[in-house]
Amino acid sequence: MAEIILLSIDNIRDFGGIKIVEGKKIRENRLIRSAKLIKASADDLHRIFLSIRF
Repeated sequence: MAEIILLSIDNIRDFGGIKIVEGKKIRENRLIRSAKLIKASADDLHRIFLSIRF
């Protein structure tokens, strides 16, 4: 898991690289998690949006 550095949120993670079924891996910048995403500033939300691959 890669750590994402943001100013208004602690402990946000990218689950990219984690192995799942049949030896496959989650692609980077596809699945992130945070305990308190609601506390994200507008700038941090913009950074998250730019880092996610659709």
